[in-house]
Amino acid sequence: MITKFDISHFRGIRHLTIDGIKQLNVFLGYNNCGKSSVLEALYLFCDPSHPVNNMQINRVRHYYRMDASALPLNFYDLDTSVPIVFEGFFDDQEKRRLTIDYISQELDKTDFSDLSLTNHKYDKVYGLSNTLTIDNTEGKKRFRFVIEPIGDGKARVGVNKQDGEYKDSFNCGFMPPSSNINDYLDSFKDIVENKEIDELVCSLREIEPRLLTLTLVGQQIMADIGLRKLIPIQLLGDGIRKLFSIAIFMYQLRGGVALIDEVDNGLHYKSMPTLWRTIIHMSKKFQVQLFISTHNIDSLRSLDAVLAHEENAFQKQSNIYTLRRNGDGELKALRSDYEQFEYMIKQEMELR
Repeated sequence: MITKFDISHFRGIRHLTIDGIKQLNVFLGYNNCGKSSVLEALYLFCDPSHPVNNMQINRVRHYYRMDASALPLNFYDLDTSVPIVFEGFFDDQEKRRLTIDYISQELDKTDFSDLSLTNHKYDKVYGLSNTLTIDNTEGKKRFRFVIEPIGDGKARVGVNKQDGEYKDSFNCGFMPPSSNINDYLDSFKDIVENKEIDELVCSLREIEPRLLTLTLVGQQIMADIGLRKLIPIQLLGDGIRKLFSIAIFMYQLRGGVALIDEVDNGLHYKSMPTLWRTIIHMSKKFQVQLFISTHNIDSLRSLDAVLAHEENAFQKQSNIYTLRRNGDGELKALRSDYEQFEYMIKQEMELR
């Protein structure tokens, strides 16, 4: 489990330290304060062997260019001379450092069939380099992963295996504010095969009491709500779709890290207690470490009410971080444990 995380020179964050990280970590703050950037930084850090993520992460923000012009966008102030650096500390005393460098190299394109003093041409090759250093009880290892866009939406990826074969040590996933249910078909099949569908349906029934069961027909998830025909789950409304997606998402990440941006997006405030109960239940059952963003006060009140009914052990595994930005790009994460969070909610103090 991650216990501390440092971000340097990423997007609008010159520097940020997040300390005292627990199993449930909720990030609050004004719009444009950096909540989404923190989750994106964690995602890049947790999946370092795929440098293409440095560009693909922009798709979450509906920016789809994948050429050389997209490479500098994640660097603070677009300054590619200073690398992006993420450092993470884990509860098993392991330390990881991921450095993302911008690559620009000139290639001499001399035409030897017509040698002259004026026929020298230069092409530039652009790319990104992910350098991961892992320091643990077995010693220190270093891995390097490189991506170079080559046009037409394609890229060349290289791996430096000087310290052996790199293997991802845990699952990590990023869920944007809106997601597509069809992305979770394979995991839904696993739930059906493992006879775990009743537990999922029970949670969803708090939002849609008519729901009897869910099943897969071809490539479509269908719901039985007592009508003469099954209906596609998408037709049951935003609340069902959101809760279903989050539950399946966490099922996929057993023993890993779940990053959920604007967790309550599209939900009515009356559905928020169900959302938080489901998230906490899945986190405990599947040992998923959670990093979640929100700026909805109703959602925070619901979280407080749900945590109040949790056992003391999980309350101690819950943190609320309020992000505050100063004038020079320094971002502060002000941490509140459950007792402090509960007090602020009861006193109606400004949290966001």
